[in-house]
Amino acid sequence: MPSPANITEFVFYKIKPGHTTHFLNPATPEGQALTQAFTHIRNAKGCQRLAYGVPDEDQDVLIALFDWDTITVHTTFRDTFDQTPQQPFWSYLTGMPFFFHAAIKYDSYRSAEMKTLLIADVTEITLHYYPTSITAEEQDKYRNALVHDLAVGVRVSGGAGWAVEEVEREGMGMAKVLVSLAGFKREGERVVVGRSLGEVV
Repeated sequence: MPSPANITEFVFYKIKPGHTTHFLNPATPEGQALTQAFTHIRNAKGCQRLAYGVPDEDQDVLIALFDWDTITVHTTFRDTFDQTPQQPFWSYLTGMPFFFHAAIKYDSYRSAEMKTLLIADVTEITLHYYPTSITAEEQDKYRNALVHDLAVGVRVSGGAGWAVEEVEREGMGMAKVLVSLAGFKREGERVVVGRSLGEVV
């Protein structure tokens, strides 16, 4: 089993209306395009694992998480890889995806890496925006408090970390982002389309 990732890449793909949920079915053209694109990335040197899902709140978005050894390993791949396997998937996008990298600290009670979140029926991803002037001490304080909170309650697992890059929040300028992940078990019918994360084989 790979060791816990040093960095997780979060990618939010904006999809042309009517196509997103079909990505979860490998028998559809959309599912085949996604499998081809993501398998190509998963086989890259230094990519440890990946997961993806469609949010309940926005059916025209596909969220993907990629665990990498380091940012350098990922950016080297990104700047040099063969784009041909990605083009069928890219044809369903409405524009450039929103993405950032974060070093996630998982709660020590239940999880050591993103893979543990895959046993959850639903994974909640939350972005917390802060001014770019926030200090390193404040960042540690807020992240540690959030990780502690994620370890309490009915969650299967959880983690949080600061984005390495400053990101542009629409209409509000640049910001620092604290991202949190919380995996939940849902009673009753298992979630098929939602924030469920499923590993690409």
